[in-house]
Parts: sequence; C-alpha cells; structure tokens
Amino acid sequence: MWNCGYISSMSFGGMGFGGGFGMLACLLLLLLLVYLAVKVFGSKASTSNHAADRKDSLEILKIRLAKGEISTDEFNTLKNVL
Repeated sequence: MWNCGYISSMSFGGMGFGGGFGMLACLLLLLLLVYLAVKVFGSKASTSNHAADRKDSLEILKIRLAKGEISTDEFNTLKNVL
C-alpha cells in the first residue's frame, strides 16, 4: 500500500516483521489517519450543529409556553440552561 512491506521484506527475508506485523502496522497507521481526519473535520460540523440544536430547543420551549404546558418561570429557567 504505501510500500510498508518493502523494509520488512528486505530485513526479515520476506516474512514482514515476523509474519504480518508490517501489514498490521500499516493498517494501524491508516486507521490513525482516518481517526485524525474525522476529528479535525468533524469538529467543524459539530459546532454548527450545536447552534442549530440550541435554536430548535428554544423553539420547542416557546411552543410549550404558548400551549401552556410550562409556566413563564419554567420557560426562563430552561432557556437559561440552554
């Protein structure tokens, strides 16, 4: 894949760091890169979703207040929590 087996096959006679360790190391490296990419690009999306979730929650509170399900004091308390 990224020539990961090249060094191991030269050093250990084609056995690959003791029978597949080189392939495992490449797989772990690939998984680490994918994990880091998700963390970097996923964090940007989560901040925009947080603002949208807060707006949706506030709208639900306003609807519940309008229906009379909660009092004004409860509305203000819950709004401060958001």
